[in-house]
Amino acid sequence: MNKSINQNPCDNELSVVIKEEQKILEKMQQEKGSVSNALKLMGKRPGTVSAFLLYRNQILDNGPLSPKERTLIMLAAIVALRSANCIATQTKNAKNAGASENEIIQAMLIVGLISGNQPLNTAYASCFAIEGD
Repeated sequence: MNKSINQNPCDNELSVVIKEEQKILEKMQQEKGSVSNALKLMGKRPGTVSAFLLYRNQILDNGPLSPKERTLIMLAAIVALRSANCIATQTKNAKNAGASENEIIQAMLIVGLISGNQPLNTAYASCFAIEGD
């Protein structure tokens, strides 16, 4: 039997998508030093990484908020979700976007005001306990 007759043309397209997404994740690993577990999971479903990054970039790269304001909002949301690894990463991103330590602390305190102390405990342990008191 001829193999090319039985081969689904979508298999080739799928293979290209998988390779492209692997390149995206490898580039992120090189540039940022890590890839989130969420993106690694998305990488197991072809087309998901690309779709997610397109959606993410449309939201984060456009609009009236400055990069610093966007990172502070993202940090506040991550603190509320108590994601320790993401808090440390987003704190670094906020600093790189020009946020001062005082602005970062205020964003975290606002979350604590709204959602209680548990997110603050996670934020402190993720960002400030390492540096020392």
